[in-house]
This record gives sequence, structure tokens and C-alpha cells, in this order.
Amino acid sequence: MKHSYLRTKSVFILVTTVTISFLSVGNLTVLAQGYASVLQDSSSSQYSVNSPSFYPSKSAVDFKLHNTTGMVSHVGLVNISNLQAHKFKPFVFTGSTASFLTKDYATYKAAKNASEALRATTKVFQIHTQYSSNNFILNKSRVDQPRSSSQLMIQFKGLEQNCCVPPDVQLAVGPSYVMEMVNLDGAIYTKGGSLVREFGLEQFFNPSKTGSLSSDTDSMSDPILLFDIQSNRWFASISDTTEHSIRVVVSQTADPTGIWRVYNFPFGSQLDNCSDQPFIGISEDKFVVAVNNWANNCNWYSDKRPPEFRGVQFTIANKTEMLAGSNIVEFRQSESNMNYFSLHTVTDLSPTPAILITSVGDFDHNNLQVFYVNGPVSNLSIRPLSITIQTSHVPPDGIQPTAASSSATQQSEGPEVGTGDSRVQSALWYQGILQLAFNDGCYVNNDTKSRSCIRLIQLNTNTGKIMQDFDVGAPGSSLYYPALSLDRAGNLGIIFGYSSYSRSPGLLISKHLSSDPPNSIEEPQILKQGTSNELSDRYGDYFAASLDPSDRSAIWIAGEYHEQPIWSTYVARMHI
Repeated sequence: MKHSYLRTKSVFILVTTVTISFLSVGNLTVLAQGYASVLQDSSSSQYSVNSPSFYPSKSAVDFKLHNTTGMVSHVGLVNISNLQAHKFKPFVFTGSTASFLTKDYATYKAAKNASEALRATTKVFQIHTQYSSNNFILNKSRVDQPRSSSQLMIQFKGLEQNCCVPPDVQLAVGPSYVMEMVNLDGAIYTKGGSLVREFGLEQFFNPSKTGSLSSDTDSMSDPILLFDIQSNRWFASISDTTEHSIRVVVSQTADPTGIWRVYNFPFGSQLDNCSDQPFIGISEDKFVVAVNNWANNCNWYSDKRPPEFRGVQFTIANKTEMLAGSNIVEFRQSESNMNYFSLHTVTDLSPTPAILITSVGDFDHNNLQVFYVNGPVSNLSIRPLSITIQTSHVPPDGIQPTAASSSATQQSEGPEVGTGDSRVQSALWYQGILQLAFNDGCYVNNDTKSRSCIRLIQLNTNTGKIMQDFDVGAPGSSLYYPALSLDRAGNLGIIFGYSSYSRSPGLLISKHLSSDPPNSIEEPQILKQGTSNELSDRYGDYFAASLDPSDRSAIWIAGEYHEQPIWSTYVARMHI
């Protein structure tokens, strides 16, 4: 949920007809069997799977699904070539507005206040954020580099703040174009970094309205964007708090500059319902969107009280019907479930019919929840799995320089970088390995206090074994909002934000090669150095990383940094 001067109400209804079967996990091998991986070329060796040896946790709670076919409505068509960019007057928040949605706000605030003093015992891999990257940051040219570096063939400045905070940076890549979305703007670039089109998201997701600052403009936030390699189509979503639903758009071709089809996905059952942070995912035949539901229209300005959490919810739709442009789409929707918080759909880099959804809660949790959804939409099965991980902690807010001093040891007294809670930030699945990243609180030996760190987890979904589970931290520095992707060889590329008492918020990149030892990343490089501080209490709420479908040795990355009081974004193509 964003801050802006666009504030509206949220609502919708829910029709129910029970139809679900609950199955034991048995195994997830079915997802790995028959993997003709889209990331591997024909010369690559086939992936072999092991027999599973894990079972569903008895504490896992079943989701009840309902047949709500007919509720998803086809809104119409929108042609991006007809849309215009809407230029608002950027603004700067100065001070806290207590506007981060978390399940238990009082507990969250208490944990935030105590987080710097808590010396968490999580396994930590220490990095050095002062690492010089001048020899490695390239601009459209290839040169010889040390083996430890990552090549950035293309890099360019992306969208910057136009109306809202935080940006919620999203990036996806197709055969010919790179597409970026933030609150509330979109842009399409060539793969050389040239701007093709910039447009407003209000009209894009609701073409029947003007998309200008007027009474008939919907309030929207939290864009999500992806490119489906299997169908060669683009998918995007946004939370529409005026229509009390999630808007989903699907391109008609691989060219994002053309026509998209718009669908309306209702959530919740009460008049003041607001569905926050929708995450979308796709499989061979299914589309999913998962949300957090809140009362009070997500309005944080009502009596200075946070809205009431109403549970997580998701919808599974028939992807084939959406691609075909059907006016009536078959789908199932879960009941709101209070037992979990912040479901995050998993990017599946292989052609399988299954969908994975994950959660690690918000903070102080020691279980990774994985929900394996398979079968036709008319007869879905959900297999929950609960895996023990190291306890997560709410991260301390990020430090940044003060006006009085640039000392590397002096405590910051000004606004800090809002790091939110420990919900999943990035999740992907390839060759039976689930990769997760999120913000965490950790302590680096000999530092003066705990810091905001990034947590990286690898789970073998065939065996249920945790392969990696560790924090990445740096003394006197804050790290936050990691995003992950993999190249065709299974090498992991990572982007995340950082700041310190001497460095304003900027961007770091790193990698973990498939041959690297567990619980480690390679020394990061500076992608973009910030030169100005964040002045609000919001950052993120997430960054982006995306595989290039036409060059699967490359991933594209994007994140937020500051070169002025308002935010900017930076985009790069990374060869690991």
C-alpha cells in the first residue's frame, strides 16, 4: 500500500460454493519429473530427481476453496500506444505516518523499537559494502574482468517519483522489450535502454476512466509485472481500492506496446475491505493472485489506528481462458485465512502445471510455509508443507547519513529507511529448488548493534531439506529489499538496497554460483550509489529481478535509490 494524495475506499463481495480436496504432500517430485527446463538448452544435462522423504506438517492449516466462476469480469481492452504519461507534482514526506501494513501493529512497533538491541543468533555471512565497483560497472561494452565480477552490459535510469511512495519497483523482460512499473507509472524500453513509451497506470488498469486527478479516478497501488515464457505474453496486476478488487491485465501478443485485455478480480466480502500487496504467478494452465485483506479500506489516517487484518486469500484462474480473451473465466477462490500472513506466489522457471505459494509470516517466525497447488481449476488440490527455518526478526529501520556528520560510526538521528517487516520479498523455483529472499534483523560480530539484513533460503522441494538458510549483513550498514533471479545454469543473481552512516540509499548486486559453497554470496558490487537521503518512513516495498527469455545467461534487475529527496529507480542487465 502506497502513500499518496489519492485516497479512496475499498470493498467487494464473495460468492461461495465449496469444492476442495485436501491431500497429504506425498511428494513434489511430479513438478520436477518431465522437466524440459526452459532455462537449459538442448546440450544441457537433464535434471534427475530424488525420492521425496518429507510429509505435511500437522500444524499446516487447509485452505477452503469456492467455485466463484462468473465473478471475474472482463473489463475491456486497452492499447498502451494510446495512453499518456501523467505528470503530477512529486512530494516528499518528512516524518512517520505509521503506514506499513502488518498483521499485529502494536507487536510490530514494539519489535521495531527493540530490534537494534536484539542480538539475533541467525547464521550471518558478512560482506563489505565499501567494495569498489568502478572497474566492473560497464556501459554497453564488454571488457575483461576478474572472475568474481558480474558484467552489466546495459544500465540506465528508470522511472522516478511522480506521485507516490514507496515505488514498489517492478521489472519484466520479453523477447524485444523491457517493461517497468512503479506507483502509478509504467514505461517500456528497448533492450538498449531507450524509452519507447511512458504511461499512467490508472488508465492502463481501468481504461473506462480518465486516469487523471479527478473524482472518477480509482486509487491504485502495488503493481506486479511478469512475462510468461510459455505463452509469450505479459501479465500485470494492481490493487484497485476504489473498485475493491485486483485488476489484472494480459497482453494479446509478446509486444507490450499494443493491446492488453483487462480483468477485474474481486476479493473480500465486507464493504470496507481492502486487498493489499497482490502477488501474481502462473503455471502451464493456471493463473494465481494472492492478497492480504484489511478492514477500514487500508486507511491509516482514520483516528491514527491501523486497519484490522482480515486474513490472506488467493484466487486460481484458468490461464488458457484468460489468454483466449474469454469473457467468463473459470476460477476458484479461497476463504480468507487468519492463520497466515502475506502469501507470496513463486516464479516457476520451468513448464509445470503446479503453482507454489509461500509465506514466512511477518517476523518472529521459524517456519517456512509452502502450498503446492495442482490439478485442473475445477478440481484443485492444495498440499501444505511446513519447514523449520532459523527464526526471522523484524529488521531495524535502515541507517543513513546525518547532515551533521558523515562519520562511519556516528548514530543517525534523522529519518531512517523504512524496512518494513520480514514477509517474503522474492521467490522462485527451478529444478526442484525453491529460492526465497526477505528482510531480516541480524547481528554481525563486533558491530555496535543489530542491523537490517537480507535473508536467503534454499529449499529442496523433492526432499524437504533446507540447503541454505542465512542472513547477509555488513557492519555499520543496512541491507534491505532483496530480489532474485536465475540464469540458465542455475546461478543466482541478487539485487538489494543498502545504506550506512556515510552512504545514502543505493543499490548493490551480488551472485551465488551453483558451484559456490552454501550460506554465502560473492562480494557485492555497487550498482548505483545514492547521493541523497530518504526523508519519508517508506521504502521498497519490493525490488525486481527477471530472466531474459531471449538471452538466458542474463537477468535484468531494478531497484530504488536516491539522488534527490524524491526516489529514482535504476535498471541493468546482469550477466553472472
